[in-house]
Amino acid sequence: MNFKVNIAEELAFYGAYHSNFENQIIHMIFVPAILWSAFVMVGLVTHRFVPFLAWLAYAGFYLYLDPVMGAFASAFYFIVWFSADMLVRKPTEKKGAKGVPSMTWSAALKVAVIVHLLSWFFQGEWWTFLWSATQRGTVTNVLP
Repeated sequence: MNFKVNIAEELAFYGAYHSNFENQIIHMIFVPAILWSAFVMVGLVTHRFVPFLAWLAYAGFYLYLDPVMGAFASAFYFIVWFSADMLVRKPTEKKGAKGVPSMTWSAALKVAVIVHLLSWFFQGEWWTFLWSATQRGTVTNVLP
């Protein structure tokens, strides 16, 4: 197996790809959607506190990179986490006299999975990676 990656070429491609205005708009829409859906899926499968810890890690990282912009990013991603937590909380809360939940656990999971898959599809990272790698011959060297 001959899998060679030139990190300088990969970073140059990444920089060129992410400096495109249309791609930046796509990222501003779908990266938060991916994170939101991941927060929901992890919160449903594990404990509600786990996505909060992930948000704390994101917030700390962004604050470390740039305190001013990190504060804005942390506040924005707090809203993303909070809205995901609201959906995670709904299947466990009881509504009305009969205790009927407003959304079932499986329905919340389906919403999160659909948002996650559609966001990855529209963001197109995997397609870009595969195109980039096949153009450079790195994937064809791995495949039999």
